[in-house]
Amino acid sequence: PPTPPPCGGMGSQFSCGCSGGECDHCARHSCSNICLIPKEQKAVMKTLTLSAVQDEGSSPPEHYAVHGDHTQSAQHACFGLVTGEEVLFGEPARYGDEVLLSLPRQPRGSDAPNVGHRSNMQKLEDECRFNAGKLQKIRQLSESYGEWRPIRGDGNCYYRTVIFGALEALMGDPDQTRFDQVLATLRQVHYVDGSKEHRAHEQMLQVMQTWKSLDQIEQWVAQDAALDQALVRACRRLVRQFLMQRAEAATPSGLTYNELVRALDSSYKSMEDFCRHVVDPLGRDAETLALDALPQQLGVGLRMWILDRRDEVDLVSLDTPGPNNSIDVHILFKPGHYDLLYLTGVSAQKRKLFGGGVSWPLEVSRK
Repeated sequence: PPTPPPCGGMGSQFSCGCSGGECDHCARHSCSNICLIPKEQKAVMKTLTLSAVQDEGSSPPEHYAVHGDHTQSAQHACFGLVTGEEVLFGEPARYGDEVLLSLPRQPRGSDAPNVGHRSNMQKLEDECRFNAGKLQKIRQLSESYGEWRPIRGDGNCYYRTVIFGALEALMGDPDQTRFDQVLATLRQVHYVDGSKEHRAHEQMLQVMQTWKSLDQIEQWVAQDAALDQALVRACRRLVRQFLMQRAEAATPSGLTYNELVRALDSSYKSMEDFCRHVVDPLGRDAETLALDALPQQLGVGLRMWILDRRDEVDLVSLDTPGPNNSIDVHILFKPGHYDLLYLTGVSAQKRKLFGGGVSWPLEVSRK
């Protein structure tokens, strides 16, 4: 390629006097400076990447694609070369390595949906047809459950399954009191003012306040990576709050939570240690005390079925009762992953018009 201009800059307003006409030339031949000359350019990259902040020593950050044409927010821009890739710089606004854009009015598309469609139990049987132990247990479940919903597995599936199941179940109730209580609980989650986590959380709450039907919940959680990440992060914060507030309180076993977490796994020295390694990092599977904490914080009842592949292990369930000993959310634990279950007959009992004529339960058609 041609030798870069000797001035080392891209505009006379930036350094030593190269003309504005050379902007396109020097920007594409190794000049990495930002031009200050007001010159509208065409964006060559319409996908920005959000990277979740992680604690030191935790799992690698997760990246989420944000699609759309953002040239309107960068009226004066030049292109620089950063690690060999063209990047859009905005003027006058300047950002760091991570950019958080406002949530759109409609959910953004996603290659892999965070929650899948509801399917009949026969499909679940087909998936497990080569394991006799699992197949027998699924047929047992089919006596009570008519449908299931696959959830994206990325280490966050427990949190995603419980919060989506809770929102879905409570939105389907004509009395919206408990749904509003979940929103109020999520508002209790706080981050450092001005941080990208804080902005994402506020945007999530604003979007949730607009939900009037079950299809809106499914479309947003299924398709919008930023909202999904904010929901998962908020659930992890709620679990941390629950456990840290009770660190010295007695559990039903008679041990304090601090003592119990050490008894369950001696590698954790305290509740803070457990939260820092298990609860806080995005992508870290939920385990032990976290499983019971989330439904209690959300105020929902949870029944978890454990699907063990071994023939000699029976199908068992663990309950975390909600208000009045209710069970609102039913989940299936296939060791290492969680999916949602739906009781047979619930659709007939709760199929009532809600939110502009939308019925519950609901299948959302995507093309």
